[in-house]
Amino acid sequence: MKVNLVNPDIIRSLLQQLSLAPSELNQVMGTTRAPYSLMGLDNNQFLSEKIIYDLLTIWKTKFQGPKLYQEVVTLVRNFYVPNILNQLPKDITILAALHWHNSKVNAISTNTHVELAKSTNHTFTWKRQKIDPQHSSFGLGEQLIAIYMTEVVAALAGHYVAPLAVTLTTSEAELIATHLKNSPTQLFVCNRQFSMTIAEALLYEKHRYSVTHTPRLSAIPMELKAGRFDQQIKHLVKPYIQFGIPPQRFIADLCGISTRQLQRELQKENKQFRAICLDVLIEAVQSELLNSERTISAIAFDYGYSSPSHFCRSFRKVTGYSPGEYRLLYNTQNK
Repeated sequence: MKVNLVNPDIIRSLLQQLSLAPSELNQVMGTTRAPYSLMGLDNNQFLSEKIIYDLLTIWKTKFQGPKLYQEVVTLVRNFYVPNILNQLPKDITILAALHWHNSKVNAISTNTHVELAKSTNHTFTWKRQKIDPQHSSFGLGEQLIAIYMTEVVAALAGHYVAPLAVTLTTSEAELIATHLKNSPTQLFVCNRQFSMTIAEALLYEKHRYSVTHTPRLSAIPMELKAGRFDQQIKHLVKPYIQFGIPPQRFIADLCGISTRQLQRELQKENKQFRAICLDVLIEAVQSELLNSERTISAIAFDYGYSSPSHFCRSFRKVTGYSPGEYRLLYNTQNK
């Protein structure tokens, strides 16, 4: 059974509504050293896809595992998507948790899962607690949409084609469709955690489909395939380093191998994954320092550092200079 993608205009409209006030942004950043103006925004500017990416580098260290997903599903109710259910194709409902149960939900939290109960009274299991979709104050519709929208936005971004073939029995499909059809059309979702969930899908699921449908290391140029394995990993890491160091499992997926296999191959060359990523990160930051006029604080946050001071310490440890000294030395030599 195929599930069609929602109209991209709906998602664009959704992203346009994901706005943060200055106080909210500072709260998410968790530091007074990251003023709102640092992001280059004004008070009325909407969160674009790029800004969501930028914020992800800060959020990803603060909202992880059960905490992230729990905050999504309990709904802070400060974000309002009008009539979203009416705008979605009917067969969106097929995406119910079965696809997620075996993939993203487990990646976010091994303790948080959604499964379709086979019971005769047609209740659903949510975190081991039965919820009657007809009488619960937190209906299944909200749960499924919060899950589904991440999938849609990731596919919309064009980075990968979501595996949209989900097999359900007729009764299961009808049950889900009936419930969503009867759900309230006014849906509340926490804008910050919801935005992060979208961004995670955009960032870390870019090549999931292509990895499973193309030969191993297809993202590696021919001239690198016969060379050192660490250079192949370095090549794969580069496009994602602007968001911070990518997960090892993500790069392993791009190679078409397991995380353990990746580690073994690097050990043969006496290399470590994190050390390779740090080298790529420093190279990218050096280029940013020399070829842009952006502040050191802005560069630090963009590349996933928790604070400018952390960035300065890490940079000095590798280069022997602080970022400011490195930029000044280069500018002086090239006058």
